[in-house]
Amino acid sequence: MTVDQCAKLKARLTALGEAINAEVYAPNYGGCCIIAALVAEALEKLGVPCEVTTTTWNDPPAKPRRMNVPIHEWGKYVSRCHLVVLVKIGRTVYTWDSKGLTTRRIMPAFNIPAHSWGRGMNSAEARALYDTHGWNSEFDTDQIPLIEELVHEYLH
Repeated sequence: MTVDQCAKLKARLTALGEAINAEVYAPNYGGCCIIAALVAEALEKLGVPCEVTTTTWNDPPAKPRRMNVPIHEWGKYVSRCHLVVLVKIGRTVYTWDSKGLTTRRIMPAFNIPAHSWGRGMNSAEARALYDTHGWNSEFDTDQIPLIEELVHEYLH
C-alpha cells in the first residue's frame, strides 16, 4: 500500500466513524460488535489486514478458536464490553471504532485498552458472535441496514 493509499484509507475510516456517530443512535452501546464485523468484512474484501478485538479485561477473542469452542458458545469466553477493529495500514496497526482511529491500543469510544494484534477474531467470527449472542442496551437493531449502507459508501 502506498503512502497515499494509506492516507486515503485512514481518512475513509475516520469519515465513516463520523458518519456513523452522526446518523446512528448510540452505536457504541450495543452496536459495536455488528459495526466492527461489518467494517472488518469490508476491509478484508479490500485486502487490508484486520481483526476484531475486545478489552484486555478478559481473555482475547482468539482463545475460544484455539480451544475449538463452537461459535455459538463464544459468548462465554469473549467479552462484549466493547469491540473494535484493529487494522494494519502500511506497517502500523491502528485501533478503530466509530469514535476514531488511533495508533494506541486504546478504544477511542471508551478510552480502555484493547488486545494486541494477533489475538482477535475475523469478520465472520465477529458476525457469528453478534448473531448468536444477545446484545444490547441502547442500540436499535433496526439501524443495521443504515450502518451497512454507510460501510458500503465509505469502504467500497
